[in-house]
Parts: sequence; C-alpha cells; structure tokens
Amino acid sequence: MNFSEYETIFKDSGMRARIAWDVLAALDCEIIETYTRSTDVLSSLYTVWYISPDGLNGDWRNAQDDPLRVGDAIKTVGSWPDDRKQRIAAFQNTFMQQREPIQLALPAYAPNDRDTILLDGTHRAAAACLARVSIRLLVFAVRGPCNAAVLPDLQHYSG
Repeated sequence: MNFSEYETIFKDSGMRARIAWDVLAALDCEIIETYTRSTDVLSSLYTVWYISPDGLNGDWRNAQDDPLRVGDAIKTVGSWPDDRKQRIAAFQNTFMQQREPIQLALPAYAPNDRDTILLDGTHRAAAACLARVSIRLLVFAVRGPCNAAVLPDLQHYSG
C-alpha cells in the first residue's frame, strides 16, 4: 500500500486524530503493514488516550500526561468519559458473542522504530483486549516524521 491508497481508505473514515494529511502526502511516506493474530501486538500499540500523573484520564495537550498503550487503557477506566465506557462495553459484548475471530483493520502512525500509535479504532482495540477473544489484526502505519505539526500527539514521543 502506498500513501495515496492509505489516504483513500482512512482519511474520510471518521478518524478523529488530528493528522496533517497534506504534510504527509507531500512526504510520500512509507506504509508499514502488520498482520498478526497476537493480542500482545495489539496490547502494545499506543493510543491517543492519556493518563495523568494522578492516574486519571489525561489529555494530549498536557505535557505531563503520558500516552496509554491499548493493553494499559483500562488503568484510567474510572475517569473515562461516559461515551467511551459505553462504546467499549458495547464492542466488548459484541466481540464476546462472536464465534469467529475479531478482525481489526486499524490505521496507525509510526514516528520511530519503537512506537506505533493508533489513529482510529481504539475503542474496538481496547474492547478486543478486554474481551480476550481471538483476533486477526491488520495495522497500516504511516512511517513519518516525529513532528507535532504532523500529529499533535507526537509532542509526547521522540524520533
């Protein structure tokens, strides 16, 4: 997949992450494709959700808050907004009732060789981890610069 195809699939998908599509299109970034059945891989992906120093739901705008991995997102469940709680619970219930493996095709961003940040599908990813179901994971990650002008969340990462 090239960046143009990635943009065609994910740009108008309802993604709420504030990614600078025009900047990335000009860079013609590489897309890293990961296919796995591993819930460990899913759990290790970063989200655009944060934890504050006091353990509550955080925000990307707060420099002291840290990004959460999918597997750690539950740490802030007590302070989640109601809509997040409800969406995750609904997905979790649906996933637990399915006999077939859950298939997740997720857009992501890779600002370095260590970190991959989900740009969309975090509710589904967290629900799949919580449900402890069999998964088929397809992650399509843009390999781009670690620059907050591209994605504001990148202020929390290093290149």
